[in-house]
Amino acid sequence: MSELKPGDRVRPVPFPYEHMHRFSALVKQWRKERSWTQAQAASACGYSTQYYALIENGINMSIETARKVLNGYGKSLADVTEAE
Repeated sequence: MSELKPGDRVRPVPFPYEHMHRFSALVKQWRKERSWTQAQAASACGYSTQYYALIENGINMSIETARKVLNGYGKSLADVTEAE
């Protein structure tokens, strides 16, 4: 495998399937705890409402997406692992 150079396009790393649905359930739970609409949550996470709806349904998830969602909710990876 060759090294990456500045400007190279990289495909996002897929979120592990076995964790995808559990994470999307947590995201939905966090949104409801805050009494946010999907539009408010999408704005906080930096996504469009349509894309955010896919995230809550566990579709089109990558590790980078999970990181942005965690940041949008002010959560860390530790918050997710403690929920197990």
